[in-house]
Amino acid sequence: MANIGEVGDALSEEEEAYIARAADKRQKEFSAGRSAAKAILRDYGVKCASIPASSGRYPLWPPGFVGSISHTESHVLVAVGASDDYCGLGVDIEKINSVEADLYESLFTHAEREFLQKSDDVNIATTLFSCKESVYKAVFPMCHEFLEFTDVEIELTERQYSARCVSAKESAELIQKGRGLIDSTAGNMATIFLIQA
Repeated sequence: MANIGEVGDALSEEEEAYIARAADKRQKEFSAGRSAAKAILRDYGVKCASIPASSGRYPLWPPGFVGSISHTESHVLVAVGASDDYCGLGVDIEKINSVEADLYESLFTHAEREFLQKSDDVNIATTLFSCKESVYKAVFPMCHEFLEFTDVEIELTERQYSARCVSAKESAELIQKGRGLIDSTAGNMATIFLIQA
């Protein structure tokens, strides 16, 4: 994770073309994410001039890698892994306590809403939401399948989580195989969902 103001190398022509019509704020977020991702790839010994976006708006990683990028207004979170190790990898970062109660019905399953009612942790809703975002980012590049938030149910255990499809979806088996991790730092909730190859 990095502060958006601290990263932001020059973009490739392809990346610039993709983000050219976006607002300045979005361009800074995009640039920070791509810069952080390229730095991670350099740690793997891969010099990557461009990480273009697919038609589905997710990053297209160099051959042999999977990854994910997320950001808030102030921070960017990036994870990259070898595709020999992971077939899916998704990350999400959200400002702590940013999910309002009036959204619960559209975001959470009945079991998750019951869990929220019993919990005294005001940030559980944001945690569940972030977990679902990470799950979606991990599986969508493989399945290209749209998932409603209520299609996926999260079970939290300490700083980890598992997920399962509660609807008949192609990605159900992949989601069942994955495992997630949770952390919080600098006023943000961060989650990652990993599906081993």
